Amino acid sequence: MTYTPFAPCVATIAQTLVRECHDAMERAGTDRISLVGHSLGGVVVRYAVQELGLEPHVRTAATVASPHRGTCAALLGRGTLVASLRPGSPLLEELRRRSRPSDVRWVSYYSDADLVVRPRSSRLDEPRLGATNVLVPGAGHLGILRSPRFLASVVDLLTRDIPHPVGTPTALAA
Repeated sequence: MTYTPFAPCVATIAQTLVRECHDAMERAGTDRISLVGHSLGGVVVRYAVQELGLEPHVRTAATVASPHRGTCAALLGRGTLVASLRPGSPLLEELRRRSRPSDVRWVSYYSDADLVVRPRSSRLDEPRLGATNVLVPGAGHLGILRSPRFLASVVDLLTRDIPHPVGTPTALAA
């Protein structure tokens, strides 16, 4: 799914994601889906799953370099959408407070070299979600998406029916 960074808020983008997921499930003849969201997209995935009722349909939700605890880069921007990605924003705090156990397999990919979303922010450490945090060493904010280690891991995650190796954090082997 694509979206404009000029959208009014995360909820608006997440509503579109929910509609597109239901359309995709209908076309595929299934009631389950797996999601991968990069940066803001990971926050959108989380909002759609936690707040908009997508949870029963999601098998795996993977976030990649997503600012779960905000990013200082958002302090440089303007508008409601950007403000929701600032550290301590009401939206991010609400997602943290309202996290709950579910059958969704949460995986958060993060990097120690991401200068846009620092590792502490990108890790999904809410205990109720039971997420697996996976370190992709040496990758930048966009470079993580092209990392052979990330690509191999996410393909494995999405094609196997067993959970990704559990551990907080998990570092991808060379």
